Amino acid sequence: MFLQFTEKLLLSIIIIGIIIWGVHPIAAAEDGGSWEIVIGYEDYHIRDDLPEGYRNQLEEGNSLFNFGIEYITGISNGQFSFSLDAKGDGDHLESNLKEFNWSGYHHQVLYELGKTKWVWGRGLSFIPTCPLDTETYYWGGQVSVISLDKSGTIGFATAKDSYNSDASATLIMDDQASDSDYTGWLRWGQTFETSDLSGVVSYQSAEKCWNYGLDFSRDLQNGFELHGGIKQSSSDSEVSYLIGSEYIGKYFYTVEFYHDQDDLLILAINNAVGLFGKWQWMLREIYNFNDDGVISKLNLGYHKNDHLVPQLEISMNTGPKSSIYRQNPIDYYLIFKVVAKF
Repeated sequence: MFLQFTEKLLLSIIIIGIIIWGVHPIAAAEDGGSWEIVIGYEDYHIRDDLPEGYRNQLEEGNSLFNFGIEYITGISNGQFSFSLDAKGDGDHLESNLKEFNWSGYHHQVLYELGKTKWVWGRGLSFIPTCPLDTETYYWGGQVSVISLDKSGTIGFATAKDSYNSDASATLIMDDQASDSDYTGWLRWGQTFETSDLSGVVSYQSAEKCWNYGLDFSRDLQNGFELHGGIKQSSSDSEVSYLIGSEYIGKYFYTVEFYHDQDDLLILAINNAVGLFGKWQWMLREIYNFNDDGVISKLNLGYHKNDHLVPQLEISMNTGPKSSIYRQNPIDYYLIFKVVAKF
């Protein structure tokens, strides 16, 4: 099986390389906008201990080619972004609208409208105060009033036609969320000399609950930073919180503890401080203290050429068979893609 996987990966690399190197990037479009084309290959390994019939059914779509196109341009005091994503196994290709967003700034008011990720907070993998999936694009909008040290934001997002951008990159099905479901939020913040604090109130119509939370971060000097967040929901008495720290030295180190339904420890190291290096990488481990499950991730990119950037992502679910991560039918996946920038 490993040999078959290796053969498919090498074949994909050759095909992607031929296609990408046939494209001749230019510095920028005539209208000042920039284009980005992504061609990639994904392979998901299905657990060997699954029933044969179920396993065979899942393996029919576990190797996919994907194609994406994105356009971003700045117009006067605003920015427009548009992206499409297509995925298939060669016989069938499904295309989806990934992002369609306009943002502008007038005096001290920043406004955004369209389909994009509505995310805030400093958490690397989890953000307690954000009521939305941080890897999903939703239709919505928000308005922010920003001064030198204060800000206020009101926004909303709907559940209709959402698009998930994680490894599976699957559409959220219609039976999982009603077209009338929405999430609304109100945020306000204060920036101090070496820290910032923000409050969040949000409402989710699908769960019919209110969420109340606080986010904070503080620069501890000498390369250290402390951040976190806490959330209380009206639907239950459970409190979700995250506390973490970052250190910037030769590498960028992150340690976080997240409590929700499970207690998670997140460890990461990357070379983001060396942005001008040819190689950019990140190693991340997520440990579940409740069942000893582990998610291991590797992200790798080669940035010698500003116009053509090969990227690799590998993720593995390990731990006892009883752990929630091992219950995922996919025990590891690999994504290889090449990004061409115009």
